[in-house]
Amino acid sequence: MATNEQSSIRGPVGLKVEYHLLPDLIDTLSEADFDQEPVAEGSIDSLDIYRSREAFWEDGAINKFAARYSGNLNVVTAGTYEIFLTTDDGASVYVDGKLVVSNDDPSLDGLRSGFSEIELNSGSHSIEIFYIENRGSQTLRLEWSGPDSGNTRKIISGGSFSQGNKELLGLKVEYHLLPDLIDTLSEADFDQEPVAEGSIDSLDIYRSREAFWEDGAINKFAARYSGNLNVVTAGTYEIFLTTDDGAAVYVDGNLVVSNDDPSLDGLRSGFSEIELNSGSHSIEIFYIENRGSQTLRLEWSGPDSGGARETITGSSLTQVKSKPMSPL
Repeated sequence: MATNEQSSIRGPVGLKVEYHLLPDLIDTLSEADFDQEPVAEGSIDSLDIYRSREAFWEDGAINKFAARYSGNLNVVTAGTYEIFLTTDDGASVYVDGKLVVSNDDPSLDGLRSGFSEIELNSGSHSIEIFYIENRGSQTLRLEWSGPDSGNTRKIISGGSFSQGNKELLGLKVEYHLLPDLIDTLSEADFDQEPVAEGSIDSLDIYRSREAFWEDGAINKFAARYSGNLNVVTAGTYEIFLTTDDGAAVYVDGNLVVSNDDPSLDGLRSGFSEIELNSGSHSIEIFYIENRGSQTLRLEWSGPDSGGARETITGSSLTQVKSKPMSPL
């Protein structure tokens, strides 16, 4: 596993939005002042507005306004993606500071539909959408098609969007050697200098005898995983932890599941039910491996998994780079 130097700053799901009033009807985005003080701010989960006549913000204007959306576009599977933008007035999409789709031609009447094909690596990409609304109904729809959508055209939503500093998918991990066999997590020194660091997409290790890191130990080691657990839909979740030796899961600093009873032989399966709000929650997993095969599996069941028990992966787990997103 490659070494990563990252912090674990939390950021909510969705995009940040700033609204501005227009003094008059305009033709292009360049005529709008997106640097002025916004009249309102907020956040949105997706852009799926079609022929609406409702205000974008509480008590807001329905004509002669502009909006700027910003945040991160999180990609689980690298590959070729098509970005689709449908609007009624001027709009454009920038990804990683580059113009991807522009619907900013004032000669176009009615709905404007633009798209572009781009290559996206796995990870987090800065995204900005600029939009102006002159008068009449409003349409602003942002979709994609690619590996993360099953190659079908879908609205971009959920954990595919996040706010804050630029994020990386997965969890940060630090590995430590143990001087001898131990019984409980409290006997491991997780504050010492790690022998290796890296990142993982998920915890789905079952009866393995392979090293967790390159040229690493397969017995007598400990691991600490940290990052963010991102929840799209608030509700009741069950967290499942399956291990062969001691382990524990903390969410928002609270112990949620503990498999740290040394009297248990064989596989240890613990679970707990918790209420999670929509947004990002800090998560830490501590694990010790004494000897034999290794098992470390982290799953959940709840609204974001469709009620099914499944491994937590993809944009549900993120890290955040300490370097802030560069402005366009």
